[in-house]
Amino acid sequence: MKMSHYMYIVLGVTAIVILTVLTCTSGSTFTWSPTYEADDKEPYGCFVFDSIMRQSVGQGYDVSDRPADSLIADPQYKQHTILIARNNVDIVTEKAMEFVKKGGSIIVCANNISHAMGEAWNTEMQRRYNYGLQPEKDLYIHVRYPKDETYPARNYIVSAPIGNFCIGEYDPSYYGYAISEKKYNLKWTDKLLMGGCEEWPMVKVANYGKGRIVVCCMPLLFTNYGILENDNYNLIMRIVSIAGRKPMVRTRNANQLQPSKGNNGEGQNSSDNHQALMKHILSSTPLRTAFNLMILVFLLFCIFSAKRKQRVVPVMKKKMNGQLNFIKQIGSMHKRKKATDHIIKTKYRVLTENMKQKAGVDIADPDHRTEAIQRISALSGISEADIEMTLNNMDRYFMEREKEMERVRADVMQEKGDASWPAEMIELKVLQKLSHSSEKKMTRLIDSMDQIDKKLQG
Repeated sequence: MKMSHYMYIVLGVTAIVILTVLTCTSGSTFTWSPTYEADDKEPYGCFVFDSIMRQSVGQGYDVSDRPADSLIADPQYKQHTILIARNNVDIVTEKAMEFVKKGGSIIVCANNISHAMGEAWNTEMQRRYNYGLQPEKDLYIHVRYPKDETYPARNYIVSAPIGNFCIGEYDPSYYGYAISEKKYNLKWTDKLLMGGCEEWPMVKVANYGKGRIVVCCMPLLFTNYGILENDNYNLIMRIVSIAGRKPMVRTRNANQLQPSKGNNGEGQNSSDNHQALMKHILSSTPLRTAFNLMILVFLLFCIFSAKRKQRVVPVMKKKMNGQLNFIKQIGSMHKRKKATDHIIKTKYRVLTENMKQKAGVDIADPDHRTEAIQRISALSGISEADIEMTLNNMDRYFMEREKEMERVRADVMQEKGDASWPAEMIELKVLQKLSHSSEKKMTRLIDSMDQIDKKLQG
């Protein structure tokens, strides 16, 4: 049983709809791997963040590829703020503390810091579900920025992936290290607190010498996604301003640690494995070739097998000019009935309308007859005497016809002797007698009017 060509079209449209639905419902094409690169426009890159910071930091903002330890040791940056935003950070604590003591500032935003940094600063990044919060159920968390000398107290809402850590005290025994005497006794002040069973700090600041150390456990807050979500821009500006009004430089190389088990280190995110269907097909050469061949075969099938059947188109006869036939019928009727008087009246009415349209004069108005004759003569080229004679003959004709029609009408009525005759029949008899008696005269009048009309239109 052969399928109708409509069925082929339905199958083709259905296939396209299925492919579209699969593409739309498949995974996002975004790469959710934290890179913190200045030229990365993915959600966890820093293209937007660096662009905004260059315009917002009045003292100057720059991005450097040099390691953090190299910037800290360079005298050129001794009065700068070094911003380090990575998932895992390891810097030489002695050099960093010497840099801060002389007036520089350091902002460390990380999910994990090295053992040496944690021991020296008595600081440790811990996941928030250790404190009664459930990240798999909480889409957003509420954080509170206490009142300080610069800003009033304010609450913020941060998405769960960004605020997945908090800051606690360093416990070396938990990692199997021996407890040793801390090298620096920093007095930390909590600047951002996370609510839960009890409040836990997410941003801490400590003064040391002439500078400051700021520790933040939300590095994703400084990415494109972080700065564009909710009201995070104002929160970022508060955190950055803690270091003081100094030129700022962000390093893209922070002596990366190998991410420990359970930490969210840089690398391939699990969500990256969930690619869109079409992207997966087009990224593989064999699959892309097979997909192109499938589309080509489908098109060839539609062209040769599912095309519309050709039908004979009937030849349409040219329509006849109905107006010409109507005119001929009217003319033959007048000729049979010898109703020449009706023809001349119609011709005079047409001539009058043409004079109004072409020359802008009314030949039926006796008060302006002279101006009308001059205007018609100038446009048509006919002498004024001929035009005046034609118009006078028409006036004389209509006056005489009125008198003759009254006399003939009385004769017809007396001849028939029947008052019940329709008025149309009596009028027709009158016109026949008048036309028969003066047909040559009326023909000459019609020719004269035709001559004037043709000259004026030509």
